[in-house]
Order: sequence, then structure tokens, then C-alpha cells
Amino acid sequence: MIYGDMDICGNMGSYWETFNIEIFVPDTYPFCVPRVWEKSQVIKRNYDFHIDKHGGCCLDIEHRLVIYKVIGMNIEEFVMKKVYPFFVNQVYRKRTGDYANGEYLHGFDGVAQYYREDLGILTSKLAMEIIQKILDNDLPERNELCICGEGKYKNCHCRSVEYLSRLPEARLKEDLVGFKKLVG
Repeated sequence: MIYGDMDICGNMGSYWETFNIEIFVPDTYPFCVPRVWEKSQVIKRNYDFHIDKHGGCCLDIEHRLVIYKVIGMNIEEFVMKKVYPFFVNQVYRKRTGDYANGEYLHGFDGVAQYYREDLGILTSKLAMEIIQKILDNDLPERNELCICGEGKYKNCHCRSVEYLSRLPEARLKEDLVGFKKLVG
């Protein structure tokens, strides 16, 4: 367990706020996703603030965090890329009413938003096709037609598919179920 105070400062070094936090690093380190709690109760305990009633922080969309389990992580990098920005965004929202870089929708709607905005997989139907092909290990060759049918695979959805292929099978199956529910 790592715990202590985290000072948040603006871009010019001006002090903004201090949060008392705890970071639990599982025994599987470096192949894990640490859990972070805000203990000072500065942040309203509310789903809309990406924090649960116990102070557990939702640092990012699960898909990005799960990659740490796959590739391994450095705790210092994790704090600088996930923890500190989370708390900066909380202060920013407190001051302006909005998050600095926007936010994901809640629940599976946020997952679908992630597929659209970050991975360029624009429809639920295409997401389901891609996930199923990954699960079936039935991906096109790099110079073949992309799964979407709109160009060479290597120039189209190849990077997104390679990224998704690093996720655990259980996560992909969960996404497939979610997209099926969205489609109806």
C-alpha cells in the first residue's frame, strides 16, 4: 500500500489542492492495475465524479487500464499518467464545471464511445464483427480487405484490432455482449 498526500498545481506551478490518497498495488506487480482511493473526501462521492462511495477512483476506461495487466507497468509512470491527471481533472471540474478533456459516458455507453472515438470502430455492428473475428482467430492478412470492407486491412482497422487483441478474452466477450444489447 502506498499512501500520502498529493498536491495538485496549475501549469505555472500555483498550488490548487491537496488530496490524501491510497494506492493498493497487487502482488502481481508489475502485471496489474493498482486501485486508488481518495481518502480526504474532497471529491463528492458520486458516480458522476468517477468515484465510488468508498473513495475508489475510476481513473480511465477499463480497456486502457487492463493493458497494464498485459504489458506490465511502472508505478511512477502509472501515477504520472493516470493518478495525477485524475486529480487534476477533479480540481479543474470543481473550478469550471467540466473536465479538461471531456469524459466518457458511464457504463457500457462509455465503452461504445471508446470504440468509436479512440479505436475508430464507428458502429456496434462493426465492433461485434471485429470482436468475433479476434475471438475466432479469423483475422485478415495485412494486404487483404479490412473487416469493415473499405480498404486494405493494414491501412484501416489493423491497429485497432491489434490493440483489442491484447485484451483478455473475458473482456472481449463482455464487450460483445454489451454491443449485442445495444443493437437489440
